[in-house]
Amino acid sequence: MGLLHCQAPVDEVIKVAEEFLNEITEASLIMFKVASSQIVHQLLGVGHMVYNAFLYDENQSQFAVGRLVTYLEDIVKNLEQDIPTATEAREQLRKLAKCIV
Repeated sequence: MGLLHCQAPVDEVIKVAEEFLNEITEASLIMFKVASSQIVHQLLGVGHMVYNAFLYDENQSQFAVGRLVTYLEDIVKNLEQDIPTATEAREQLRKLAKCIV
């Protein structure tokens, strides 16, 4: 969030988002069981963060941002059967992805 506050370049925001996603993919299954809704909320927040950075960067990284938001949408979609809040979060990410393309 600090990167957004100082209007960091979208490439830097993407790098931080990708590091977060790497941590999520390495997380244990028990973490998803215990903190499932919070994880979905964080994934949605990352999508919004990347999208907002994209808006500040005057559309110079459209492909990379679109790819990342679509990837977030896919992750959340895979969680829909286990996490009730995932369906709404996926829909919001889908809307963000449409705005980028």
